[in-house]
Amino acid sequence: MKISFLNQSFKDYIDKYRKIISQFSLSDYPFLRTLKDEQFIREIYLKVLKTATELANCTDALVIVGIGGSILLSRGILQGQNCNNVYFLGQGLDFDAFDKTLKMLKGKKLSLAFISKSGTTIECKLMFEYLKNFVEKENIVVISSKNSQIYKDADKDDISCFEIPESVGGRFSFFTPVGMFPLAYAKLDFLKFYNGFLQEIKSFENDIFNSNEFSYACARKELSNNFQVESVISFDYKIQSLLPCICQLLAESLGKENKGIYPSPCYFSEDLHSIGQFMQEGKKCFFETFITCAKDEKNNSKNFNFNDEINNIKSIYKKYNSIACNSSIKAHADGGNKIINIELDSLSEEECGRLIAFFILSVLLYAKLDGVNPLNQGGVENYKSNMKKFLNE
Repeated sequence: MKISFLNQSFKDYIDKYRKIISQFSLSDYPFLRTLKDEQFIREIYLKVLKTATELANCTDALVIVGIGGSILLSRGILQGQNCNNVYFLGQGLDFDAFDKTLKMLKGKKLSLAFISKSGTTIECKLMFEYLKNFVEKENIVVISSKNSQIYKDADKDDISCFEIPESVGGRFSFFTPVGMFPLAYAKLDFLKFYNGFLQEIKSFENDIFNSNEFSYACARKELSNNFQVESVISFDYKIQSLLPCICQLLAESLGKENKGIYPSPCYFSEDLHSIGQFMQEGKKCFFETFITCAKDEKNNSKNFNFNDEINNIKSIYKKYNSIACNSSIKAHADGGNKIINIELDSLSEEECGRLIAFFILSVLLYAKLDGVNPLNQGGVENYKSNMKKFLNE
């Protein structure tokens, strides 16, 4: 992974931010101590893997009920892998949005996983209470805080339960049963993602001031003096699937005290044919962060068959996609847009894990620079409090 900048000089402002970050330490964040504990994480994973594998072998599909940080990253990864046996429900309060999925699931033998640290999120509770009437008890899993009422009730009822560690907040919880269980059910190798995550953290700790995270956080902080919006852009489907999670991490961690930058996901090349015009010639109220991939997979097959035809068209699409990416970056840069390019070495599970760590660490650095707490979300809690008041009236 490497980072580069167009239409801005990074060296002009590095020293003033270096002084602030000199007081930064990962030991100040208990959730990272938990996630870096390899023995602890691997022991939990073996237990989760056993349950998830058993359920995958005896049911047709898994329905995950969750919202926000509880599901965004796992949903993005499974979507990027074109997984077709895991479904997500409970992400809103308009039942019509779930009708198509529910009809699709009719007649299938289901597993059901409830994922919520507090266990009180109304969107999730409503859907879970509805769906558990159609799922056998032995096929239900609850992933929550051990102190939540739903965890306690499920445990008493002999429903399988996995704990979300108290030190780990929702949007940072992928490397707990929150992410372990969906990936294990879908037969994806969670440990490859985790290994990449650990590699990036170790690299960061070895040299913070020369890290990609430090460069990105400082660039964002400087750009925030003139821009309120960051367009987070990708041309690659697997990365595009992660953009909602990345934008949530940036927005919910840093958007407080009348500070922060609004992250807006853009899906190129499709969005080039809609909002692309504004981005090139409209008001310069934003900067752009591209997440690109340097390495293309190559087809080495020697025998001609139908799969070769598929591989050939995939190669053509990859070539055109790469050209479109380079062309749009150049066009936007020529138009004067400020651009950050985060270039991945590949689209592997390990590199995805590194990307997750990159954004988590960058968020912590930016929060230090901006003087905000990246771990709370007072605005979200206010909305939930208002919901409870109106429901009690």
